[in-house]
Parts: sequence; structure tokens; C-alpha cells
Amino acid sequence: MAMPAAAPVAGVQQRVAFVCPPGAPLQQIRDMLVSEVVARHHRVLVVAPEFRDDDVRGLDAIGAEHALCAPDANGLKLFADWKAIGGLRQVLTAWSPQQVVACGAKTMVYGALAAKSAGAERVVLVIDALPEHRFS
Repeated sequence: MAMPAAAPVAGVQQRVAFVCPPGAPLQQIRDMLVSEVVARHHRVLVVAPEFRDDDVRGLDAIGAEHALCAPDANGLKLFADWKAIGGLRQVLTAWSPQQVVACGAKTMVYGALAAKSAGAERVVLVIDALPEHRFS
């Protein structure tokens, strides 16, 4: 059962972090969600493994901050995953967002684990695609 969303308190600025993969997902999140959250006068941090020059220009243009959190591809898979989650947790802890929005298959899992251990009040996971044949 879904709980109703709490109404935002007027005049209170929230810190919202977005964790997403690079490329098209980052551009979609920036255009659809990040710009709207910034327009509502909240502070926004976008965390991704890499940013293209146009991503950085777009985020700067709308007033969002950005931070790199590159996963380490070296070593055993499990240890590399935990290292990536730990690095993301450090970024989130330093910025201390109240809310974290994560999307993308791997980044969504990393973001949820890191956000909870960083003390975020709310974690929102955006599932951008489900296989249609599984639900017909």
C-alpha cells in the first residue's frame, strides 16, 4: 500500500540528490526532473560516473551541482561493487541530501544502498523500463 506524499513545507529548501548513469538517462532526468526541482528552489546535486561537456553545461545552466562517483572496474566484482557504493556514500554523506532519486539498473541499487547508509530521509527509485512481454 502506497503512503500519500507529505506536503512540502512552504519556504523550506530541500537538498535533493539524483544518482543516474551517464548518457541519455542523465539527459532525460536533467530535462524532466532536475530542472523542475531546481525551479522549485531546491538545491540539487547530480551524481554520475561520468559527465559529457554538454551535460555539465546543461546542469550549470539550470543551477544544479554535479559530482563524479566513478565505479572501480578493477578487482573482484563484489569488492568493486562495495567500493563503488562506498564512494557514492561518501559523496552523499558530504552533501547530506534529504532526498535521493536514483535511476538506471546498477546505479539505482548503488544509490539506494548509499543513500540509506548516508542518512537520507527519502529514497526514490525510478524504473524507466519494464519488459512489456512479462506483463501481457
